[in-house]
Amino acid sequence: MSRELEHLELIPESNEPRILTAVDPQTLHDDDDEFRTTSTGWPTDRLALIHVSNRRIRPSGFLLFLTMLIVTWILLQPIYSILDEVQSPNSDWAYQYVGIRQAQQLGLYGGGINVCVVDTGVDLVHPDLEHLSKTILYKDFVSDSIEPVDYAEDGHGTLIVGLLAANGSLVGSAPGVKLMVASALGEDEMGSDEAVANAVDWCKSNRADIISLSLGGSQDIEDPLDNLAVKSVQDAINLGIYVVAAAGNDGGINDDGRVSVPANVPGVISVGALNPDGSLWEKSSRGDNLAGNGENPRESPNKKPEITAPGVNVVSTWIDGKFSSSTGTSDSTVFVTGALALALESNSQLKPTWDNTDRSNCIQVVKKALMDSANPFEAQAIPHDDRYGYGALNTIGLIELLGNVEDC
Repeated sequence: MSRELEHLELIPESNEPRILTAVDPQTLHDDDDEFRTTSTGWPTDRLALIHVSNRRIRPSGFLLFLTMLIVTWILLQPIYSILDEVQSPNSDWAYQYVGIRQAQQLGLYGGGINVCVVDTGVDLVHPDLEHLSKTILYKDFVSDSIEPVDYAEDGHGTLIVGLLAANGSLVGSAPGVKLMVASALGEDEMGSDEAVANAVDWCKSNRADIISLSLGGSQDIEDPLDNLAVKSVQDAINLGIYVVAAAGNDGGINDDGRVSVPANVPGVISVGALNPDGSLWEKSSRGDNLAGNGENPRESPNKKPEITAPGVNVVSTWIDGKFSSSTGTSDSTVFVTGALALALESNSQLKPTWDNTDRSNCIQVVKKALMDSANPFEAQAIPHDDRYGYGALNTIGLIELLGNVEDC
């Protein structure tokens, strides 16, 4: 190239970038600027030239860029870890905390135990619940569906069933149980006393050993035991059926000082919720110290709540084959249900006999073992705390104490 042309710069045409126009940068912004930019295809608004260097990136610059990427990746790891925890079926800390995994290592998975879950239903599309499709008993008290369905938008019933009986990437507390599910709560997770009572009666008619109620309503201060669901629950207890129910989620400044109905029934095992560090979840309901019949105080092992278990950010099966986390005494309830199934598997003498005899004394025997084996938290009152109950669930301790019981 001639030396006279070395100072020129080549600019691609706006309409055809393959065509280059020679421009003298020394004269681009002179008095004839508007004429020149128009004639070469550039807009009349003055534009600054962008000089692109053809020099290669120096190694030092590349290393700086790589270092920045590595530092950014390291800083984002806590966020990725949290997201991965929510998306993956990993709440094994909860099962370990209450000794369920340790009991499973002894070969206990709930075999031979009939468990009836009264909730919003269940979605069996999830791969970890597919094994239930051939054996599950299902009854719909919300509508008239014959096939299992979960009416809740948030998949509440499916979450609860997964914590108990999932068997796949997530393994529940007692995947070997014979499962019965009754839909008694609708889309808004609300249900009538009549629907819950009918569901409990259905569980009883199908010879459930355990009825799990991750639900509850407010007590009537005038007569807290005057309720259709309460009557059905009491009839089940008299037959020796174990009923486990959520203490409620109205703890904190809004706590009315009473557990939910039917968790308030003396023979029911009422369950509060714990954080992963063993402290009480702030919204776990406080227990009342009166039984509801006049001014008679509750006596052990029936003080409310009886026991606490993990219930915060617990991951379980969800709708459409996904996993999700959940928090509340609903979740802690099903951990106790699962542990109880393992305990009954280890000692079948404690199961209902279905001979029309009053077996309510068996309930008291098991509740006392539940009380004596519980792990108290350092902040709770001893022996019973109206928030922590008798302590945290201890599955192995429960099984050991019940191992020598021959009859109840």
